[in-house]
Amino acid sequence: MSEELLQTTTVFDPLALRIGNVVNKGTSIRNGVIKGDQGWMIRGEFHGDLEISDGTLWIEDGAKVTGRIRVKGQAFVFGQVGEHEGDHETVFSCDGNLHLTSTSVVFGEVRYRELTTYSGARVSCRMDTLRDD
Repeated sequence: MSEELLQTTTVFDPLALRIGNVVNKGTSIRNGVIKGDQGWMIRGEFHGDLEISDGTLWIEDGAKVTGRIRVKGQAFVFGQVGEHEGDHETVFSCDGNLHLTSTSVVFGEVRYRELTTYSGARVSCRMDTLRDD
């Protein structure tokens, strides 16, 4: 009996996802502070505080984000969140749907309103559901 692998395709539309900013591949931001109301695509490395008040965070495969990340919208993780297993400095909070794709690697602490996880995602962190209590 052969197993069929269900393939999921994500169509990327930066306008629909409200992504207006990019940290390009080969770019590394250290001790950065970003606060805004539009989404971000991270293709390089970002270390610091990132707050998106209305938009999407898109972390590409090969990219890395560490520090305090707060998203009031959805987040798609294809790359890495956190530095290493046991990372106590990275706290990723997504007040929307957090998508952990098949290529994602996640360390630190993660909080989410909704979670979608795809086969292959590597997660080694504390995870909590955000509630309206």
